[in-house]
Amino acid sequence: MLMLGLADRMAGSAIWVSPVLPELAADNAKVSRIANNQPNFEAVVNRTPDFIAVQFLTSIGPKGRVGTRQQFADLGVPVYVSPTDCAVADNSRSDGSRKQMLTMDQLYQEVDELSRIFDVVDRGQALIAQLKTREEAVNRRIAGKAKDVSLVYWFSSTDVAGDAWVAGRNGASGYITKVLGAKNVIESEQEWPLVGWEAIASSDPSVIVIGTMDRRTQGADDPLVKKNFSRRTRSSANWMRSRKAGSSRWTRRP
Repeated sequence: MLMLGLADRMAGSAIWVSPVLPELAADNAKVSRIANNQPNFEAVVNRTPDFIAVQFLTSIGPKGRVGTRQQFADLGVPVYVSPTDCAVADNSRSDGSRKQMLTMDQLYQEVDELSRIFDVVDRGQALIAQLKTREEAVNRRIAGKAKDVSLVYWFSSTDVAGDAWVAGRNGASGYITKVLGAKNVIESEQEWPLVGWEAIASSDPSVIVIGTMDRRTQGADDPLVKKNFSRRTRSSANWMRSRKAGSSRWTRRP
């Protein structure tokens, strides 16, 4: 919505994981922040919105963390869910699973639909064209250049040494992996499955991609916490490798 120049139409925002792009920061500062994390129903309603756009069905599904569609409908407020999340199955209470990989077409669909809802179709089409140009340029530059690289995307963990929330194969991270020509060692169709470090270690990824978040609702949200844990784990693994010549796998559970 900020990229469509709709800051003056936004009554509030919430559920922040990371900051907006630098070029959007000035417009974003004009928008009231309801909550950094999950807002409650009353806080949203108090903004007297005419329309609500959400990224995740978990916010407004049958067990909505903010409220349900029916609750907002009773107040005459329509709710829009991002097409990127509509394609996810069993996601009314949790992240759910994807049978098919996320595509940029779902993102372009969202831009198009929001631009039509707010009667700024020309801006929407211009933004889609700009994003497609960038996507094509990235594909030309990096496609297939990481074919021998295996990855695991670490989003967060409730306890840094406990099981990790990592990226499944069909979400946004899966799309990035496909463009790179790399391999995601996590084969799950779940959007963000919870996986033990022993299983991650046995898959021997070349790279751990660490999620950077400003929110602080989980023990491993802070990227520095993740980095320190990874360094300690890697040091332990290297020591064990030296003890077991010929092994290329991590052999110690964190």
